[in-house]
Amino acid sequence: MITGGGRYVDDIRLDGTLHAAFVRSPEAHAIIEDVDISEAELPGVVGIFTASDLGLERPMPNPHPHPSVEGSVQQ
Repeated sequence: MITGGGRYVDDIRLDGTLHAAFVRSPEAHAIIEDVDISEAELPGVVGIFTASDLGLERPMPNPHPHPSVEGSVQQ
């Protein structure tokens, strides 16, 4: 490792390997009403999936839930 000879997961190339990118809202507490995927539909893109495609209402569970009134925002 010290001499730069370490092998990392990112150094391993396998045939058929796919990569994923996750896009989240840049706005805190935003309500996303629609997702336009047209710019992502490019040659070489295997699939584009949104939370609604996967049947998820909240795709990222909150690891630190706070007791609050439903729908309120914790500051």
